[in-house]
Amino acid sequence: MKPISIFGEPPDGVDETWTRGAMLGGMMGYEPLEIADSYFRAGEILVETVLDRRRCGTEFVEARDVIHPIMFTYRHGLELYLKAILRTAPKTHNLGSLLEGFCRHVRERYLESVPSWFTKPVSEFITYDPTSVTFRYESTNSQLARDGEFWVDLATLQVTMERLRLVLRRVFRSDQWGERAFPEYSRITPRDA
Repeated sequence: MKPISIFGEPPDGVDETWTRGAMLGGMMGYEPLEIADSYFRAGEILVETVLDRRRCGTEFVEARDVIHPIMFTYRHGLELYLKAILRTAPKTHNLGSLLEGFCRHVRERYLESVPSWFTKPVSEFITYDPTSVTFRYESTNSQLARDGEFWVDLATLQVTMERLRLVLRRVFRSDQWGERAFPEYSRITPRDA
């Protein structure tokens, strides 16, 4: 069998209407915000696949089958957004230090405190996956394993993560255009998001 290349030359006539692939590298570079959004979008697609009872091949996708990728993509999206906002963020996966930097940034730039409805879910990710390891390589050593069993309601997770994404996007844009950092996103429902 002839080896197939994953990274190949673009097909002739490729344009934005093509849905079977995507361009990477070269002049195609992605902005940090686009990459962060793509992780949030991936988490959302996985959640919707489970909630809508879609099939993958011949089987329905069950939450248990994709919970780690869901949690990882949302967590990584948070990390990338925080790094994009902080611009000079250290090369770290430590979500706690990134959240501290974000809170300091909002306090100094906008004279606002980051509300608890924002920090609480981020802090939960910090508790159970502080350095981006748990949702990739869960082990009996993780805080998650030591603290017991937890239920993750996917619909609640999806709405919560959309609220966080909207705020992070707003702060990123506010840094450029001087808007208020924290509009009232705490009342967003799944239909609003």
